[in-house]
Amino acid sequence: MVAVAPGAVETPIVRDLTPERVAALRAWQLAHTPAGRIGRPEEVAWAITRLAEPAAGFVTGVVLPVDGGAVVA
Repeated sequence: MVAVAPGAVETPIVRDLTPERVAALRAWQLAHTPAGRIGRPEEVAWAITRLAEPAAGFVTGVVLPVDGGAVVA
């Protein structure tokens, strides 16, 4: 079993928040993401598709953070 643990990713999930709340959320996310930016959905998809390839068959028991370094910050 493997899993992908995404960090802050630009998605429509914030669509129901006020612009002020979105700005506050993004500021917090940026402050806690060493990469200094919000991730893109295709970056998370890349990790998922690579782990689903037959060549990754020996990868097991891992949670792969795709979070711009947030897990180590």
